[in-house]
Amino acid sequence: MSEEAVVQIAPSSETADTAPTVALGPDGSQDGVPATGGSSPKPDAADDAASVNDLMGINPMDQVSRKIVVRGVRKFIKPKNVDKMVSSWISGHEATIKVVKSKKPPKDNWIKLTLADESMVDKLIDLINKGGENGNPMKNDKGQPLFAKRADEMLRNDRAGGDDGDRKRKSNGDGGDTAKRSRHNPPPVRILSKDEVRDKITPLWRLSYKDQLDKKAREMVNKSAMKIVKEIKGKFRTIEKEARRDPNRSKIEVYDWVKAKRPVEMDAPTPSPRQFEYRNKCEFTCGFSLSPKNGSGVEKDDGKVAATGIEAEGELKDANANEEFVKTPACGFLAQGWSGGVYMPHILPNIPDWACGLSDILNDFLKSSPIPPYDSKVHRGLWRVFTLRCSIRTKEALVIVLHAPAKGGAGARDGGLDDYTGTFESEKKRLVEMLTKEAIPVPTRDLPESHVSEPRARDGTDIRVTSIFFQEF
Repeated sequence: MSEEAVVQIAPSSETADTAPTVALGPDGSQDGVPATGGSSPKPDAADDAASVNDLMGINPMDQVSRKIVVRGVRKFIKPKNVDKMVSSWISGHEATIKVVKSKKPPKDNWIKLTLADESMVDKLIDLINKGGENGNPMKNDKGQPLFAKRADEMLRNDRAGGDDGDRKRKSNGDGGDTAKRSRHNPPPVRILSKDEVRDKITPLWRLSYKDQLDKKAREMVNKSAMKIVKEIKGKFRTIEKEARRDPNRSKIEVYDWVKAKRPVEMDAPTPSPRQFEYRNKCEFTCGFSLSPKNGSGVEKDDGKVAATGIEAEGELKDANANEEFVKTPACGFLAQGWSGGVYMPHILPNIPDWACGLSDILNDFLKSSPIPPYDSKVHRGLWRVFTLRCSIRTKEALVIVLHAPAKGGAGARDGGLDDYTGTFESEKKRLVEMLTKEAIPVPTRDLPESHVSEPRARDGTDIRVTSIFFQEF
């Protein structure tokens, strides 16, 4: 790389957003029921049934009222054996019970049966639940009891949060829904302390370096080596079960190395020659840093009031009016996800000084830019990610600017409110000038007491940005 900055713009590509395509049958059929061309008057009972279906949210076209679910069946049953199993259940009752369709997932222990008429549902349920010896439930070929229930009852219980719903779904202490609900009701956003940010971004920073290596070695054994052996043994068990059921299938012996006491030998991790400030590549996400409001609603940021071009437009100022924090355009790490704002890298012991110095330049640029950072929730804004890389040997740094289309992202509003083509080129030139004007400045750090700073002579104090790329995404 030369001493002068080389600015290269990656070719932009415009892609249109596409919506998923739904293929329908030519007759509009659903679940094996042909579509009807018209409607006919219904008797009062049918009207009542339709009203119940509407109240319960059940589509009458899906035949759920004629379906039952039988649990306790064996896994990995061949389709022809599924038909034989169902026929054995209704043997002697073919005149009153007729199964027109069966569905058996190979890896699950249940089967769904569709009957010819709804009046047959209760008969088949009673037959399975009470048709065994001495009025007990029928059993599978392993002697385990079967259990049958209406499919629509399971559907209602699942919607009401009953026990017959998804058994993998867990509820919290107050009886609410699951982690799925918690995604829609995330915990309130707050400003993290410095140690909390370190715990999120560098969770092992409190341990000594020796303890860090030991912990990583244990994780490699538990989460990688043992997992590999476990999955291989499980595959051989599955093959063995299938071979017992199918006499024409040959049995495969387990590999000798899998049966060894320590199947996977792992060397101890090699220590790094540098324990602090060792990163030579960093990716800073563009977003907003959060700071509390003072009495006048003006942001406090290390004693500096952030005057941004966005505030001049009124967009950011209006957005802050009903929020607990003031948002300032910045780049850094996401310690709380997209809603929690970005945090500066200056407090992290693994980030070198040159990366923090570039972060200061980029944050000064974002604060004064009339173009806002990209917001992934509404798909507006422009600046996405800054990727930094440095060579200590050549004392040269590279910056890659990832940005959204200048004319607006997928959520661009009408009227050109999110069209930045008029200012984008001038902002690119201004950013290049700020990055290449002089050597990367030495930042002010706020590191933990246990941090041992690397000698400045190793990093050098005259690293310059010599390559800048702009990439549209």
